[in-house]
Amino acid sequence: MTALEWMERFAHAYAKAFRYMDSTVWVNPAAPAAAREKLEQYGEPILFGVKDTDQIPLALVKRLAVQPDFVWMTVDRMAPHGRAIDPALTNPLTGRRMTGSSSGSALNILRGVHDLALATDGGGSILGPALATQLYGINAKGLGLKGRKPSQSTEGLPLTVGIGVLSHSLAWAKRALEALLETRLDAELTGLRVALDVDAPGKLEALFRAEGCTVHRFDKGQAYERAHGLALIRELFQSSDLIVSAEGPVDVESYADSLVMNGHPDARGGKFLLRSANLADTTAVAVPGEAVAAGYIVLAQSGLEAGRRAIAAAEAIAAACPRSALFEEYFLRRMRLGHSGFFHEGM
Repeated sequence: MTALEWMERFAHAYAKAFRYMDSTVWVNPAAPAAAREKLEQYGEPILFGVKDTDQIPLALVKRLAVQPDFVWMTVDRMAPHGRAIDPALTNPLTGRRMTGSSSGSALNILRGVHDLALATDGGGSILGPALATQLYGINAKGLGLKGRKPSQSTEGLPLTVGIGVLSHSLAWAKRALEALLETRLDAELTGLRVALDVDAPGKLEALFRAEGCTVHRFDKGQAYERAHGLALIRELFQSSDLIVSAEGPVDVESYADSLVMNGHPDARGGKFLLRSANLADTTAVAVPGEAVAAGYIVLAQSGLEAGRRAIAAAEAIAAACPRSALFEEYFLRRMRLGHSGFFHEGM
């Protein structure tokens, strides 16, 4: 698009940030000037928000904000007390309550407020909202991005939250992490051992074999319970470099929320290994599939090279399992344009 067309798109996004105050906590007053300057000097920048949590260091936010291809737009609502659903927000894709706790960040991406968000994940707070809204999510704890202070799961398990990103573009999510980590995140898949969920389609097994990987199947069983999921992840990593789990639909049939399920979520909520990925200190990538609010979680053990491989596997899956054209048209085009309703005509 031309520079003027991009600035028009920015103007709509900035106006939406003020309109959607249910999902937005703060709007950056310096964003318009930063957007103009970076557009003139470097080309079209990526607009980003930040989850409203003190777990994300301000220095990390500033590291992204000073990049020539990023503009900080907002601070986004977090579900109350880090809850797995947000009773105050609605998922515009499914009509259900928004998956948390990075609820405002995922919603602002769908609404066209920004393209990407820095967020945190303790028990699925990046991965869950990503799948629930057909977005990409990366918990980069395994790459070394961690929260500022200790926390614990709803089961009382001690943990350190991971920091990562949500975006409608996997390439942009990867670019943001490369900026934060100051390193490239490319890798090859040849020779890797992949543990593939029995519920994943055969085309994914064929894909990995074509990439030169060895593949064996596994059954998730009761991995919707964190203790089972954590044990399964540790067991699979004894003989695998990557784990690929089929998950979802997230929070459609039932809410995978400990309060709703009285401390005992089940398979109907659609969350399995994504609930335990952070506890296992992995790099974990959510890749939306072709079904609504569902997709795949790719896990790799802690370490830079392992994390690179997880992202490479996610890129391969994303290429093989594109989102629907209708999703792309509605949320990635129409929601980023001005509204043309009656009261906007001629005003």
